Amino acid sequence: MRLVWAIALLCGCGRIAFDPLGEVSAVDASATDGQGSGDASTTAPPGDICDDVIDLQAGVPLTSGSIAGAGNQYGNLCGSGPEVVLRFTAPVAGNRRIDLTPAFAGSLFTGSLCPPVTGNCSAFTSGILNQLNPQLAAGVNYFVLDRTSGSGTTFSIEVL
Repeated sequence: MRLVWAIALLCGCGRIAFDPLGEVSAVDASATDGQGSGDASTTAPPGDICDDVIDLQAGVPLTSGSIAGAGNQYGNLCGSGPEVVLRFTAPVAGNRRIDLTPAFAGSLFTGSLCPPVTGNCSAFTSGILNQLNPQLAAGVNYFVLDRTSGSGTTFSIEVL
């Protein structure tokens, strides 16, 4: 009887798929969690969560960025689409120019905490060079690049 309850409990929480005529197997929760972007990629890109942030350095462009497979991990900061998290350490507080060329429209959230709590949003347009000029704190800053429209997934970004 204990075995039946153990199987029922494990199956009920989605950790094991049980077929009484077949075998017991593990279920991949990431494939069914509903957090994906709907893009063709099945694996999360770098930067999908704060623990896997993409580091940026001043004057060094990131030319192969992608949100393919990213989820909407941090809700509606500046948009409700898939997003990636980037990190930049500013030597002093002040406005910094960010050159961003995305294949999608969206917004760039800027804040000093990850997961993000408070910060500012800068909208950007698809397919062109967007020169954003957000206020950054001295020290670590996080950018959440959020797609708000379009189906593109690639971007390039440089902090100057």
